[in-house]
Amino acid sequence: MKEGAEQNRSVLIRVTLLFAVLQAASVALEVGGTAGFAFSFGLSVLLGAAYGGMATALVCLPGPVESTGQLWTLVRPLLARLIWASLLIAAAILLGLAFLIVPGLILLTIWSVVIPAIVTENLSLVDGLRRSPELVRGNGWRVFAFMMLLGIAGAILLLLTLALSATLGEGILAGIAFQFLIACLFTPLATIGPAALYNQLIMPPEDPPAEA
Repeated sequence: MKEGAEQNRSVLIRVTLLFAVLQAASVALEVGGTAGFAFSFGLSVLLGAAYGGMATALVCLPGPVESTGQLWTLVRPLLARLIWASLLIAAAILLGLAFLIVPGLILLTIWSVVIPAIVTENLSLVDGLRRSPELVRGNGWRVFAFMMLLGIAGAILLLLTLALSATLGEGILAGIAFQFLIACLFTPLATIGPAALYNQLIMPPEDPPAEA
């Protein structure tokens, strides 16, 4: 798995830049009022799910990927599942954090590798939601700590992005710059982190060293 991720590094960079440009361009649709904002939001969800699936495939699936077209062919059949999984997980975690905090953190931990499981094992949404807790079981505290560190790193990147885009004021140009930087910095971290975690969780345990 690690070798595949290293071989696909250049493709991952190209895919990230492509989706960053598309995400930034979608901000311009918000000037169209409520309808434009709704369309921009829907497009952002679609692009986010597509990028999440493609980046996860590059990190988790073995072997090199020659082109973005080949990568899209792998992910396209999973796109609807990835969209629903992303929306469901985000809504459940936000509700849990908003009301009692602890349930949100629990869901964040046990569902941390739903997307990688769906992409790598070609699972349905329901099976992905079941598979992730199976992989996390026995490693709950380590997975929780990893997700917290990932969240802290993401918060730092988010603040940095806000500071950089704030230099452009509050107009549409600042919004485009903010979305582009988010897609270049925060989104890859939020996608590659769980994918790398999935690779670790599926590794078989090492055999204890034989006594001399």
